[in-house]
Amino acid sequence: MKESLRGKVVSIFFGLAVLAGYALSAHAQDATQVQSPEQEALNKKALALLDGVIADSMSLRLPENRARVQIAAADLLWERDEGRARALFAEAGAAIAEMMRSLDPNDRQYANQLRVPAQLRQELLLTAARYDATIAYQLLQTTRPPQPVMQGGTPGIPGRGGRPIASETDVEQSLLAQIAALDPKLALQNAEEMLARGEYSNTLSRVLGELNRKDRESAAKFSDKLVRKLQSENLIANRDAGSLAVVMLQAGPMPETKPGEVQIVSPRSPRVLAASTYQNLLESVVNAVLKAPATNPQQGAGARGQNNPRAGQRQNNPRGGQNNQNTQPSEEQLQQMNARVFAFGVQSLLPRIDEYAPSRAAGVREKLAAMGMRNLDQRAALNQFTEAMQQGTADAMIAAAATMPQQMQSRIYRQAALRALDEGDVNRARQIAGAHLEPAERDSVLKTIELRAAAKQAGTAKIEEIRGSLSRLRTDDERVRQLIQLVQMAKKDNPPLASLLLEDARNLVNRRANNYQQFDLQLQVARAYADVDSSRSFEILESGIRQLNEMLPAAAMLSGFDLNVFKDGEMPIQGGGQLGRTVQRYAEELAELSKYDFDRAQSEADRFYLAEPRLMARLAMVREIFGIEPVETNAEGGQRGFGQAPPFVRR
Repeated sequence: MKESLRGKVVSIFFGLAVLAGYALSAHAQDATQVQSPEQEALNKKALALLDGVIADSMSLRLPENRARVQIAAADLLWERDEGRARALFAEAGAAIAEMMRSLDPNDRQYANQLRVPAQLRQELLLTAARYDATIAYQLLQTTRPPQPVMQGGTPGIPGRGGRPIASETDVEQSLLAQIAALDPKLALQNAEEMLARGEYSNTLSRVLGELNRKDRESAAKFSDKLVRKLQSENLIANRDAGSLAVVMLQAGPMPETKPGEVQIVSPRSPRVLAASTYQNLLESVVNAVLKAPATNPQQGAGARGQNNPRAGQRQNNPRGGQNNQNTQPSEEQLQQMNARVFAFGVQSLLPRIDEYAPSRAAGVREKLAAMGMRNLDQRAALNQFTEAMQQGTADAMIAAAATMPQQMQSRIYRQAALRALDEGDVNRARQIAGAHLEPAERDSVLKTIELRAAAKQAGTAKIEEIRGSLSRLRTDDERVRQLIQLVQMAKKDNPPLASLLLEDARNLVNRRANNYQQFDLQLQVARAYADVDSSRSFEILESGIRQLNEMLPAAAMLSGFDLNVFKDGEMPIQGGGQLGRTVQRYAEELAELSKYDFDRAQSEADRFYLAEPRLMARLAMVREIFGIEPVETNAEGGQRGFGQAPPFVRR
C-alpha cells in the first residue's frame, strides 16, 4: 500500500513537472550565441533531427532505451528550450522510478536487475546537475530505489554480499561533485553537512577546488575546517578520512602568490590546499603512518598480495566459493588490514614527503618497508614518467627511464626515440635506439624511424621504396597501422605523399572485416580521410554499416544462446559488448563527418536497418553539432580505490 501511494505521489510530481515544462517551452528563448549563417543552418538541421529522435524513441520497447534518449535529448535542448528539457528530465525520472518499483527486492536476481536503472539514475542526476542543482536534488529524492541492495548479496542487509551497486551515499557524493562547478555555495552547504555527519568523501576535494576558483574566502575557511577534522580522526581506522587526506596531498600545495597578485586556479587543478595547510596535513599523515601497528606481510594472500591491500579480503571471500565460516576478520586482522591500506596510499606520497618533509622521508620509508611495502619508489618513478610524457621531450623521457624498473625501460626508450623523431631530430632518434635498445627491438625501431623520416621528407617518387619497406611487415593489419602513422607524419610536410599512403591504407581495409580489430582499422582510415576527402570516409563507413546490418539481426536471433547483445528483442542503446561498442564507434564517426556534410551523414545513419543504431547515430550527430559531450558515470556506483579522486565530468 505504501509503495502504491508513493508511486502515485511520484507520478503526480512528474506530471506537474511535465505540464510546467511544456508551459515554459512556449516561452523558451534561443540561448545560442551569435553564429555564422552556416552554423545557424546546421543548428536548425540538428534540432529538426533531434525532434525526430524524440518522436521515434516512443516506439522503443525497452524503458531504459526510452529514458536514455530522453536524458540525452534534455541535455542537448537545455540551452535552447529549457522548458522542454525540464519536461524530458521529468519523464525520464518517472520511467526510472517505475523501473525500480517494478523489481522484486526478494528476487535472488534483484541486484543484477537493479544495475541498469541505477546507472540510468546516475546519468539522469549528473546530467540535470549540469544546469540546475534544484531539479537534480528533486530527482534524487523521487527516484530513490525502494530498497537498497548489496552487490551479489541480500537486499537491505549491509555487510552481506559486498558493497552496494549504487548506495545513496555514492550517488549523493557524485551529485555533489557535479554541482560544485554550477553552484559552489550550495555545494559548500552540502559538503559541510557531510562533514558534520563524519563522512569523508573524496568529492570534498573537488568541492574545495571549485571554491578556490570562485570564492577564495569560503575556500580558505572550509579548507581549515576540513583539515582540522581530518587531523582529529584516526586516519588508519577511518579509511575514508585517510583516503581523502592522501587525495588532497598527492598533487602538492597550491603555488604561493605575491602580495596583491591574483591567483588563477585552473578548473582541473588537483592542488586544493594552501602551502601552510598542506604542510599541516602532510605532517599528520606522516605521524599516522609512523604510528601504524605492525603487520605481517605474509598474512592473507601470501607473497603475491604483499603490495595489494585487498589481498586479505579476497582470501576471506574466494571467487566462486561459499562464505560459510571465518568470513569476519578478527579485530587484530582488521587493524592490520587498515594499516596496510593506509600505507599503500602513503607510498604514493613519497615524492611529496621528500620535497616538503625531507627530514621525515627516511623514517617513512623504513616504516613502509617494515610493513611489507616493496619497490617503494616505483610509484615515484611512474609519476616522473607521467610528468615526462606531459612535458613531451625526448630528453625528459630518457631521464625518467633511468629511474624505472628494468622491465619497463626498453618501452620508454622506444617512445623517447620516436618522440625525438617527432621533434624533427632523426639523428637523435637513431642514437637513442642504438644506445638503449636490444638488437631485435633496435632494428624494429630503426625501421620505423626510417619510414617516418621518409614520410616527412621524401618526394612522391620514393613511394615505391616506402611500399617495399611495408611489404616486409607480417600482416596487412600491421601495414595499415603503420600507414596511418605515416599519413599523420606526412600530412603537414608532404600532402601528396600522405594522399598516396592513405589510398594504400584504404585498399588494404576495403574488404569484409573478419574481427573487431579490422572494424577498428577501417574506422581509423575513415577518420584519417575526414579532413582530406570526406566522401572516401563515407564510402568506408557505408561498407561497414552494410556488414553490421547483417550481424545485428544474427545477434538478435542468437540472443540467449551464444550472445547476449539484445534484450527483449531490442538492442540496448548503451552496452551490448563489442558489437554494441562498434556500432557506437560508427555513430561517432558519422557525427564527426556531419560537420563536413550533414545531409550525407544523416543519410548514412538511416542506412542502419534497426531503429536503435539509427537513434545512436542521430544523437551523436546532434551532440557533435552542438558541441555538448555526455556526462561520465561510474557504472558500478561503488567506491573507488584508495587515494583516487572522483572523475571529472567533461563538458
